[in-house]
Amino acid sequence: MRTLHKKSLWWLTKFGVIAVVNFAVTIFIAKGVYDYKVERELDVIGNKQEHVINDALGYFNRTLGDMNNGINLIYHNPSTAKALNNNLSVNQDLLDNVFTFYGNSLQSLLQVRWLDSQGYERARVDVINDQSTVLERSLLQRKAHRYYFQATMRTRYPTVYFSPIDLNVEHGVIQTPHQATIRVGLQTGQNDGMENGALIVNYDLNKLLARLRAFNDETVQLQVIDVQGNWLLNPNKNKEWGKILGHQDNVLPKANTDLWTFLHEDNYHKSEVISGELITFRKTDITSGNSQESSLFFVAVTPKSEIDRIVWLAFWPVALLTLSIIIFIAYLLCRDFKFQRKLYFLNETLAMDKIELEAANSKMLELLDQQHQLQNDLIESGKLSALGMMVAGVAHELNTPIGAALMAISKQRSNDEKLQQLLQQGLTKSALDEYLQQSNYSTELSEKNLKRSVELIKSFKRLAIDRVQEELVHFGLHQVTDDLIRSLSHKLKSHSVVVKVNITEECTLFGYPGIISQVLQNLIINVLNHAFKHEQRGVVNITASKIEGNLLQLILSDNGVGVDENILPNIFEPFVTNNRSGGNTGLGLHFVHQWVTESLKGSIKVSSTLGKGTTFIILVPCDLPHVV
Repeated sequence: MRTLHKKSLWWLTKFGVIAVVNFAVTIFIAKGVYDYKVERELDVIGNKQEHVINDALGYFNRTLGDMNNGINLIYHNPSTAKALNNNLSVNQDLLDNVFTFYGNSLQSLLQVRWLDSQGYERARVDVINDQSTVLERSLLQRKAHRYYFQATMRTRYPTVYFSPIDLNVEHGVIQTPHQATIRVGLQTGQNDGMENGALIVNYDLNKLLARLRAFNDETVQLQVIDVQGNWLLNPNKNKEWGKILGHQDNVLPKANTDLWTFLHEDNYHKSEVISGELITFRKTDITSGNSQESSLFFVAVTPKSEIDRIVWLAFWPVALLTLSIIIFIAYLLCRDFKFQRKLYFLNETLAMDKIELEAANSKMLELLDQQHQLQNDLIESGKLSALGMMVAGVAHELNTPIGAALMAISKQRSNDEKLQQLLQQGLTKSALDEYLQQSNYSTELSEKNLKRSVELIKSFKRLAIDRVQEELVHFGLHQVTDDLIRSLSHKLKSHSVVVKVNITEECTLFGYPGIISQVLQNLIINVLNHAFKHEQRGVVNITASKIEGNLLQLILSDNGVGVDENILPNIFEPFVTNNRSGGNTGLGLHFVHQWVTESLKGSIKVSSTLGKGTTFIILVPCDLPHVV
């Protein structure tokens, strides 16, 4: 009995240690899984925040560009120069007519005015409900004390002054309802033959802020903050314009000190959790010619409630799984303890073998998880490689038309300056004819190349949208193929490979255009990597036709060196390649096979003859939802 008691104590101690170790390992792994799930979800939201900021900044900068163009149109109008001729008195009536015309033409315009060097308004047009109204002379004001007048008079032409964004003030009182305003100024009288003064244009930013507010959703909320800590845009409108309206508590330095400090660490910072909220921001200057007072922070905020939801959704499955594993391990340990207590006389070596077997099994599961993770990493690497190739194609294809357009615009600007000089010296009819002829040529060249750029951007945009959407849609195979060839054109040229496409516009499908595009891209890249020698000029033919049984037959063939007969039977298996030393993983065609058979419910076959090329034949249903 004493021996049995000692043996029981020994088994209790042993299984107690095993239980603690297993529980500790389980908790450690569970925490790692939990951290991974939370970080993955936060990365997804962080990427969304970056997209929101990029889209908002793009719209904001385009609007500022329109404002810059608008004031330059007014400045360069011959009637403006005539009205402000420094050899004559200021023609206020002519200025009123010019300002009225642009007030009715330019969008979001509030006021157009010209102030003399002493800050007196000499002509002013207000735009109310899209209608221009000339302000009576008796109502004109002196604005010499206003910061935007002083700043404009310090800004030398051709630099355009952009004021900080604030609320419009009339007669010393903030206008109600609140009118978000930016003032754009150009100094006149700087070697332009005009009276010295300031051309000031007030723009209405309410529509701009409303458009930026439209970027908000439940997960990402956009905020715009100036360098004083005022919210120009906040999901809670009561917090906006705090310092300007005298609400000192509704400024960021007081409302959220940690976030205010975080914003001043750098001009850009990727997602980070501040005060329980996920924050991504970017600092931008309204114009590079101004001081830091014109800087703005575009901040994307994911609320604490959304972060808590992500944490909870990541926690409870892991906790439930961990609890199940612990219960299961406890059950196994208890059962094994009882069994060992009954059979304590069995050989100790057998017990150790059993423990080693369990350890080996655990190691095997761990290795299997690592293998799955490696495969996922390889897939992601392939996607990044395809994205990089697409970006390179975009840059190369857009470079030529945009460069040509810039040259035409530069030439036109030179012609404008020459015409301006001729206007001052005396313009002849022949000089005017020459200017009009060159202007017409520059405009046609710019329009032609910009249209080309627009077509390329639309093509790349369609390709990008197809790659990310996972919904079934109707699409034309010819359009998908054409967009792909555009994105790969630079790489095709560098390999001296020509792609000939014979796909009619009647080849329409209902399925996943992104997967079809990815299949064709992998096949074309495979051809570029393997089919042709450096001195060989390659040809790739892509044809498609509908056949009986609601099927589309897609054929991609090349005139390359062909595939070794030892590799051909296993070509779609993972990690099969004859160029591993060149950096190939052997996964490209394996992915193609998986996409065609699993996602597109089709089939793929390959045939090849050494020295005569390779042919891939793909059969996919034209209407994917009706495939059982």
